[in-house]
This record gives sequence, C-alpha cells and structure tokens, in this order.
Amino acid sequence: MKVVYSVATKFGGSGIGTTAYNAAFGIYKSGILEKVYCSSRALVEVPAEMIFSTGVSFFEGWRFLPSAYQWFLKDVSHDFLVSLNLAKIDFGAGDIFHVWNGHGLYSLRIAQRKGARIVVERASTHPLTIERIMNGEYRKRGMKFSQMLSLNRNRLLQEFKEADFITVPSDFSYKSMIENGIDEKKLIKIPFGADISRFRPAKNYDQPTFNVLFVGQVGFRKGVLYLLDAWKKLRLKDATLTIVGQEDFEIKKFLIPYKNDSSIKFIGYSDTLPIYQSSHVFVFPSIEEGSALVTYEAMACGLPLITTLESGSIVEEGKEGFIVPSSDVDSLAERIKYLYENRAIGFEMGARARSKVEDYTWENYGKNLVNFYETRLFVHG
Repeated sequence: MKVVYSVATKFGGSGIGTTAYNAAFGIYKSGILEKVYCSSRALVEVPAEMIFSTGVSFFEGWRFLPSAYQWFLKDVSHDFLVSLNLAKIDFGAGDIFHVWNGHGLYSLRIAQRKGARIVVERASTHPLTIERIMNGEYRKRGMKFSQMLSLNRNRLLQEFKEADFITVPSDFSYKSMIENGIDEKKLIKIPFGADISRFRPAKNYDQPTFNVLFVGQVGFRKGVLYLLDAWKKLRLKDATLTIVGQEDFEIKKFLIPYKNDSSIKFIGYSDTLPIYQSSHVFVFPSIEEGSALVTYEAMACGLPLITTLESGSIVEEGKEGFIVPSSDVDSLAERIKYLYENRAIGFEMGARARSKVEDYTWENYGKNLVNFYETRLFVHG
C-alpha cells in the first residue's frame, strides 16, 4: 500500500496546513507515504523529495478579487497541475489517493482510473449546511452570503459522489453529511489533535484580572458578534475580553461599536501560546465549523471552554466546559458570568480539559488515519 496526499494549501503552515502536515507525517512514519502535493510548503520533517509544490498560493494575494474567487482559482489550478503530475505515478490496487474536498476533482479521476482508492477529506460541514446557516446569518445583518460559488459547490458535491470514503472530524460534521444524503457507509470520523508538548498550562499562573479569550477568524461564521454582545451585557469588573485573529472585511463595520470599550482588546494575529496561558476561559461560539483546532489548543493549555455544538469540539457539557446554543447571547453571558464567579470550578474544568486532550494528539491523529487505511478502507471495498 502507498498513499498520495493532496491539499491546496501551505504544507506545514497554519490552519488546514497544520492538519494536512500531521496527517502526512503520520502516513510517512508508517512507511506508506509516496508523495505530497501542496500549493507551497514550510520547513517540515517529511523529506523534500516526497513533496511537490504546485506554486499556486499566489492566487491568495490577488486582493482585487473576493476571497471566494481567490480560493477557487487556487484550488482548481492546484487540482489541474496535480492531475498532470499523477501521470508519473503508478497506482496499484491497494493504493490510496487522499485529497481535500474542492482540491481534487480532476486529479482523483486520474488516480481512480489508475486503480487507486479515493479518500476525500472534508474538514468542515456539508456545503449545503454551510449555505443554509450562513445565509440565515447574513440575512440577520441585512446582507447576502455569496462566498459559496455555484461552480465550486458543484465540484465539492461531485467529489463526494466519486469518492470511496469521506473523512470528517466531528459529530456535527458527520451529522450534516447524513442530513444532506451522503451514504453513511462512506463516512469516517477522525477527530483532529493538538501539539500538547507546545500547548501546555502555565506553571505559575496568577492573574487577578479575569481574562476571557477568543481565537479565530473574526467573522460572522465564528459567532464573534454574539460574544461581544454578551460581554457588553455583562459589564464585569476587573475583566478583559481578548479577540485574537484577522477581521473579515464584511464584519468590520459591525465591530465599530466595540472598539472604544477598554475591556475589549482586538489584537489581530499574535503568538497564541502566552495568551492562552494567561487566560481563564476560552469562548468559541462558532455557528458552523468542522472541528476548530483552537479548541484543542485551548484545552491543552488547561482552559475551560464555552462553546457550541457547531464548533465540533470534544468538550462534554459540564465536564471540560459548557456547550451553549449557537447565536444565543443570554446563554453565553450566563456561562461567562458563572465562571467569573466560580473560578475554582473553572480551574477544575480546565484540568479535565488538559487530561482529555492528551488522548487527542497529532501523533494519535496520524495513527488513526493510517489505521483506517489499513482496516476499514478495504473491508468495505
């Protein structure tokens, strides 16, 4: 068995680049990695001769185009270049082509014709679920959601049809696929992980100010406005809300009323580790997600979480934190206030969070993926 892995992002970079790297590194350590295709790469432990960069990341610098068009051009170009390069690879009956959804309609067909089994990685919810949720959110703001190009949607859905298996990272993502007609026999749930050696609780943490933290893209999808509304409603003394992440263009005007609040800090991109370690609680009220890596990182740093089912986290209600209904300002405010007033309980939840996430390492993620390849992939073939 050999595995060819394809993703149109910076291999070893942030976000899906981190997930893709840890998947491929796990495959490499098992001795079955043949090749990685990526749009660009960082310095990684996978041998350079195994990595082929398509060089299409420059599309993300075309700021004169909406981001959805940038990503579409990048993903399609990557797919086309990979499909050409696959002519050099001989696939056997036991070989696998693993490609991220939207990054491989042409290339998966080439690999399939050459005898490979096709695994499509879906790190988010079903595209139609995204459209339903985000259309509703944008309508609330008097706007139209146009991120999902119809051409791109068709590619995403067609890849599902032609795949032998589809991997998803969470129960929420899994459920969205079933609700939109994906055959359950195709679906494999493999949760993501965290670097628990890097993300750790602070050893001697003592901070009188109650620090609440959000990390992620500052946009409608992550539920940031609901968190900000909850924070304004609470008016807590000696408390700070820190928002870490890049602001989407569309949300900027909605953030203006909060910019002059001295208890709220918008700090853009930053090294998250010291901020995790100096916080009391991590709040992540996403309205649509696959399984956000920041939730694993926050748990690894010993933080209790206040999050939603839609975040795809591994938090259990009342154990490592609280699960609140999405878009619910009152529930967010209630749970933040509870942990503000009961800090000892928050520390206990944070300790349980750290203990739980130790089973969700990137090493285990890679092993789980390889175990799927070696067992279930061919049992159902």
